[in-house]
Amino acid sequence: MFCSSMSGLYFYLDFIAYNQIVKTVVKYRNTYKQLWESIGELDAAIAVAYYRKYLSFYTVPTFVDTEELEFKNLAHPLLKDPVTNSSALGKTVLLTGSNASGKSTYIKAVAINAILAQTINTVLASKWTMKQSYIVTSMAIQDSVLDGDSYFIAEIKSLKRIIKLSEEQKPIISFIDEILKGTNTVERISASAAIMEWLSVNKGMTIIASHDIELTEITGELYTNYHFRESIVDGKVIFDYKIHPGPSETRNAIKLLEVLDYPESVTITANKLARHFTNVREWQRMDEDGSINLIQAGL
Repeated sequence: MFCSSMSGLYFYLDFIAYNQIVKTVVKYRNTYKQLWESIGELDAAIAVAYYRKYLSFYTVPTFVDTEELEFKNLAHPLLKDPVTNSSALGKTVLLTGSNASGKSTYIKAVAINAILAQTINTVLASKWTMKQSYIVTSMAIQDSVLDGDSYFIAEIKSLKRIIKLSEEQKPIISFIDEILKGTNTVERISASAAIMEWLSVNKGMTIIASHDIELTEITGELYTNYHFRESIVDGKVIFDYKIHPGPSETRNAIKLLEVLDYPESVTITANKLARHFTNVREWQRMDEDGSINLIQAGL
């Protein structure tokens, strides 16, 4: 063993062998590249086949040249017992609805399946038709202490990325969950409406979810409206998690306070304030003695 090691070192056999290997790799570089690419494709195909076998249903997507997104019985891939939805979405869509009604889950399901359609040619639906596009999102925004970005700054940077891609004439489908929720009501609704108007006349499809029902009034015919709804059964809030045409006409935040047994005085006052603003678009001021007076201001 000693002699063998010494002779190898003396005659530089390791270095000679290394050089021979390098020369062989360089000589057959294209062959090696084709081999590894073929192995990679086979490995990916096996993974997709196993994934499809695991699914209870799936479809192969159809791609078109028009800005449309149509699907039937679409499911979120991470939910064990998902509620499926069917839609025919155009260039601009606005989703409204109450808290926990299904808006965010719906747009995440659409976005994830749009990625799956263009990567592994597999969609969790019984039908799927779309234009091949970049999938860009503004969802689950977080502030950054390290970057010095507040929640709102992080949010508008995310939205600017969508605008930039549209300005570059990229084919995009953008998904925006709770647009500009990190700022005050007046500026949130005003800026959201302005951004929505810009997106509606520039390149790309846009799907937006928002609690602000006012946006359905301001954007008018620019966006096709859909909503998610709930019903109250025996004092409980029940969701069907199904998409419905038209804007939302209900809110449930105060009802959820009641379901969680908040003090009755809190929910009574909240209902009174909300009812008054809805009727006359004017807020009421609460004085120290508990009385409520009119504030001559609104949106």
